[in-house]
Amino acid sequence: MSNPRLKYGQLAPEGLAKMSALEHYLNTETGLEASLRELVRLRASLMNGCEYCIRLHTSELRKMNETAERIAGVEDWRNSEIYTKRERAALAWAEAVTNIQEGHAPDVLYEAVRAEFTEVETVNLTLVITTINAWNRISIALGTHLGHGDGGGRVSNNRQWRGKWRRRRNARVSPLRRQKAPPPVETTLLWVERMLSWG
Repeated sequence: MSNPRLKYGQLAPEGLAKMSALEHYLNTETGLEASLRELVRLRASLMNGCEYCIRLHTSELRKMNETAERIAGVEDWRNSEIYTKRERAALAWAEAVTNIQEGHAPDVLYEAVRAEFTEVETVNLTLVITTINAWNRISIALGTHLGHGDGGGRVSNNRQWRGKWRRRRNARVSPLRRQKAPPPVETTLLWVERMLSWG
C-alpha cells in the first residue's frame, strides 16, 4: 500500500493539532532528557511495529550523537550494560505502558520508575509513552503500513522488525547502515507536522 488509507490530518486537523501541542509540551517543558524521550519512543515503536516511527526516532537519536550500539540495543536493553539506571527504569515503564493488557503496569515497575523520577517526571514520562503509542496506532491504522494486506500485519511486521534489529544488534552494526536512510527530519515537531500533512 503506497498511499495512506485516510488523509487523517485533513479530516481531523483540530484533534491532531491538540496532539501536536502535547508533543511540543513534552519536548520543551518537561525537563526530561531528549535522549531518554527518544529511547522510549523508539522502544514503543519497535514493540508496535511502526516502521515510520522506528526510522524517525532512530534518526533523532543519531542526531543526538547516540552510538549505534545504544540505538540498536534498545530492543534488548535488559541484556546490556550501556543504559543508565534511569534509562532502564524508563524503558521498562515504556514496555509496561505500551503492553498495558499484560500485567497492567505492575507495582514493581512503578516503584522502579519512582526511584528514578519525581512524581511530575513520572506523569510526563507516561505522557511521552502514551503519545508515541497514539502516533504509532494512527500511523499503522490509517497511514501507509506494510502489514495492511496480509491479514495479520501487526504481528508479522513486528516479528520482521524484531528479526532485523536482532541481527543488527548482534553484528554491532548501525541500525541504519543496512536500510534505506530515513527521510530528513529536523525535529520531532517537524515529524508531527509531516504526519498531519500526510493524513
